Amino acid sequence: MRNNNGSKYLLVAALIASVAALSIGFAAMTSTLTIQSSAQVGGGNFDVDFSTSQTSTVTGSVTPTVSPTTNPKPTGQAATLTDTTISGLKATFTGVGQSVTYNFYAYNSGEFLAYLNSVNLGAKTCTAGTGTTQSYVNSACNGISLSVKVGSNTYNTSNTNISSHTLAKGTGEAVEVTISYAAGSATADGDFTVAFGDTTLIYGSAD
Repeated sequence: MRNNNGSKYLLVAALIASVAALSIGFAAMTSTLTIQSSAQVGGGNFDVDFSTSQTSTVTGSVTPTVSPTTNPKPTGQAATLTDTTISGLKATFTGVGQSVTYNFYAYNSGEFLAYLNSVNLGAKTCTAGTGTTQSYVNSACNGISLSVKVGSNTYNTSNTNISSHTLAKGTGEAVEVTISYAAGSATADGDFTVAFGDTTLIYGSAD
């Protein structure tokens, strides 16, 4: 297996979206979720949205940070955030030990205290490009990961039994999505893509 980090590129793409104000998550590649983000609960409004601001619901562009910041370094495409969707998350890696991170917020604009009930990370699929050996890609794929940090808690695997994680009405909490290619990982003999399946952060009106 050749180790040719300088000339080979790894492309990773993900899409973040919220579902019916009770869930927030991401879907890979070209999927876009635009489901209405409000729901009536007990005569009031329950509404958790994405935002570029921690103090209100604000749409806009989300520019990622990359590591390392000196060449050779990865690149990250700016994402577009609307009330219920953040799309266009994409990282291009030039070697191992690199990461691309997107930072935004989950904002509770409803009338109820919101509880984060679960984080469900989707499956990862790695596909060899033209002329690339799939068996080498399978080995390299083990070094690619996606993590979601909500508030002070980081989730690298699914957790469907989260308790006592609250988001008060009229407040926002930080959401950080990081796509990484771990140092020391295997490399492939050409380009390949990585897609992450649906991942949800589920907020509810009860713990």
